[in-house]
Amino acid sequence: MKEEISFTEIEDVMNRFRRLYKTLYDLFNQKTKDFIMTPQQFQLLNIVRQHTGINQRELAEKLKITPATLSVRIKRMENAGFLIRQIDKDDKRNFVLTLTVQGEKLLDMSFEHMRKNVAMMFAGLSSEELDVLRSCLDRIQHNLDRKKEDIHVKD
Repeated sequence: MKEEISFTEIEDVMNRFRRLYKTLYDLFNQKTKDFIMTPQQFQLLNIVRQHTGINQRELAEKLKITPATLSVRIKRMENAGFLIRQIDKDDKRNFVLTLTVQGEKLLDMSFEHMRKNVAMMFAGLSSEELDVLRSCLDRIQHNLDRKKEDIHVKD
């Protein structure tokens, strides 16, 4: 029989998650400032790279932001010369997005810095420890997904 986890233990883990997230965010934010880009812009450019020709509606869904918010971000990235927005040949009501050569170069440089930070972050952990961490995070995500489904069912 599994032992009940105390709220104090859960609170400690949640505080560690928050501290970890803040540290990662601050580190990544500092690195992306070196490249004149926010973490949100980096994420946007990375998704466009992975899904060349993605339309704005699909991109907004992947980023989990409103189309209006996305429109502002896209305009900034266009003005900076990292992104091209073109009318969709198949549906003239939509725009599709692609990276410029400058956008590709910026992402390549950013990824190199990120790889170094990620390697540093997981230094000293064995493959087995990473497997345990992955398994625990998957279980937490599963629990949250179930709760989310319960909420949607009740609505």
